[in-house]
Amino acid sequence: NAFTFNGSAWSGPTKMDPLGSPNALSCPSPTACIATDLQGNAMRFDGSSWTAPQRIDPGGIGLNGSSCPTPTFCVAVDDSGNAFTFNGSSWTAAKAIDPAAAAAVAAVNNGQGLDVPTVRVDCPAAGSCVVVDSLGNTMALANGTWSAPAPIAPGTHKLLSLSCASATSCVSGEQKGFFTFDGTKWTAQPADQSQGLQFGLISCPTPTFCMAGKGHWATFDGSKWTTSAYSTPGPTGNDPQALDCPTADFCIAVSAYGKASTFKS
Repeated sequence: NAFTFNGSAWSGPTKMDPLGSPNALSCPSPTACIATDLQGNAMRFDGSSWTAPQRIDPGGIGLNGSSCPTPTFCVAVDDSGNAFTFNGSSWTAAKAIDPAAAAAVAAVNNGQGLDVPTVRVDCPAAGSCVVVDSLGNTMALANGTWSAPAPIAPGTHKLLSLSCASATSCVSGEQKGFFTFDGTKWTAQPADQSQGLQFGLISCPTPTFCMAGKGHWATFDGSKWTTSAYSTPGPTGNDPQALDCPTADFCIAVSAYGKASTFKS
């Protein structure tokens, strides 16, 4: 089901993916949204109704992220390391961008691996995207070309979240640490800045404002985090599953149990 929020109230449920498990949504405008699901389908919303699910990823193990900075540019990624691009009317075929994720999925399928990786994408502008995976790798799209995967930092890092306010300002988090991106390089931030936070969810509408957490909640001004009064299990009453801040003074968090909470500065 899908629900819409008009600034003060939520609508009732609208069936938009009868046979799938939708788990990613991006809305560049009130009349344009893209949702993707774990079965490899994409659905579009025009402000009043949803299209039928369209299978865009028949060979992957499920779309786990999508990002649409404009109604005519979206990128979706699956956990097999493929990217798909939407131009406003149609989707491209799979583009392999993350060989390490593909190898990890193959190992699981062959009984030699334990965990399927998670791949996240954020596109701050049309033609510009950043991708991270839970194996600690990062890739970027610029001028129509994907960069080769590179480790975000030395060591083992399980990246769980990603948000980019611009092509030169991104934040990616793991369970108890985070990294910032300036358009050229990633930088691991000092541990004392993390304040024990869990960075499973991050949303950064501007370079000087991020909301993050999954348990304790905090805001980031570009240099330091300030924890909120909320404590585990978070503002929705249980562990939130999604967070989005379209502006620096408004955020929505939703849980897996039908609850939503709004933040206003």
